[in-house]
Amino acid sequence: MILDQETGRPLSSLFGGPFAATAERVHLIGIGGMALSGIARVLLERGYSVSGSDVSPSSYTDRLVESGAAIAIGHDSANVEDADAVVFSAAIGSDNPELRRAAELGIPIIRRAEIVGRLMDEKSGIAVAGTHGKTTTTAMIALILDRAGLYPGYLIGAESRDLGGNARWGAGEHLVVEADEYDSAFLEYNPDLALITYVEPDHLDYFGSVENMVDAYRAFAGRVHKDGTLLIRDEGPLAKSVATDASCPVMWFGEEGDWKIEDYQPAGWSSEFTVVGPSGAAHRVQLAVPGLHNAYNALAATAAAEEVGVDPRVSARALAEFSGVDRRFQLLAQARGISVVEEYSHHPTEVRASIRAARAIRSERLWVVFQPHLRGRTEDFMEEFARSFDGADRVTIAEIFSPSGREGDSRISGRDLAAAIGGETTTFHPTLDGCFREIQDSARDGDLILIMGAGDINSLSRSVADWLRT
Repeated sequence: MILDQETGRPLSSLFGGPFAATAERVHLIGIGGMALSGIARVLLERGYSVSGSDVSPSSYTDRLVESGAAIAIGHDSANVEDADAVVFSAAIGSDNPELRRAAELGIPIIRRAEIVGRLMDEKSGIAVAGTHGKTTTTAMIALILDRAGLYPGYLIGAESRDLGGNARWGAGEHLVVEADEYDSAFLEYNPDLALITYVEPDHLDYFGSVENMVDAYRAFAGRVHKDGTLLIRDEGPLAKSVATDASCPVMWFGEEGDWKIEDYQPAGWSSEFTVVGPSGAAHRVQLAVPGLHNAYNALAATAAAEEVGVDPRVSARALAEFSGVDRRFQLLAQARGISVVEEYSHHPTEVRASIRAARAIRSERLWVVFQPHLRGRTEDFMEEFARSFDGADRVTIAEIFSPSGREGDSRISGRDLAAAIGGETTTFHPTLDGCFREIQDSARDGDLILIMGAGDINSLSRSVADWLRT
């Protein structure tokens, strides 16, 4: 039986089944992705032997190999031989040869969300959900608890530059988890504290309707322990509806509610504002990342931290050193008088917020390069997307990023979005290479180039940054 290195307690409850008493080697299918690589890191820290497979190597697999994981490139049924448990991501289809072989051998097979839920059950769970801002808010909470000396565990959907990664088990009692609504993953969690940053229509390709999406959020709110707390942004009727099913106390944050922001002042690449708590006590916060949306993320993180005993003044000091997470308004290069920023925004509200944050930074021209994510999302929100670029001086639209097997037969193209935006300064390119050539030909001193999207457009932003520095 394997024991927790920190507590000495048995770890068999993670996997259950007939292998519960002897589970030592865990195999993760899709280990090269952000989520499963983070789980693998936590399992290694817990003392498990970890193996995994993916279709190609990545920086995540490289680091896991350095930490002791055995990783195969390519999926092969032989990879699961002698494994005691198999974990797989939502991107893995039922025809995967490793999944099929594990089933034949009777090896316990566990979805990513299930293993995260079981890890959360072993600590005091803090789950951060919401349509926007959950990655940044999760990273902020983890940083605050870390700087407060609470040594939290965390699973974040992007690399935190301040924490040195996206995952850790930690010696403390708290586990901070980014809770994804897609595939109803967050319905596997039973947190002690849940935070919902924003509720707005999204992932309708999965949920089918706004009503179904809201029902899932309501079910998530209902899973918070009765003696826990639900923190939710006071923003619109959907949030009000979600909170109705909570059996625990509910606290609100936003323009109104228990926690508020006052005197927000943008300051170029940073901002400053006052956080006002339920008691009326006010604390000034200086944040080294721009945008009102990030101020609200910081407000939510401060409220969550106080719920677990961290003084807001301690939170303010931690937030002053918060430098962000990868692909979230990340400044990649400043050269030739041009700034290049990488941003993960892929929803109209996020696009608008990112453009507003960029506008607060002094530049002669704001050039937005956007790769839509999913044909279904682009079609569902075409009008909203078209309006969301109003604050940009120039817009370049790339072809839609559509993962294999995720969508139906929609023939909508990025060209349609470019046409909806309209104007002489809006262009479309079917390839990222075309976007790159346009930037090379037309970028000029004084530009802020904001490259946005949740697909593979990060390869473009890195190429542009490298080109500027040469």
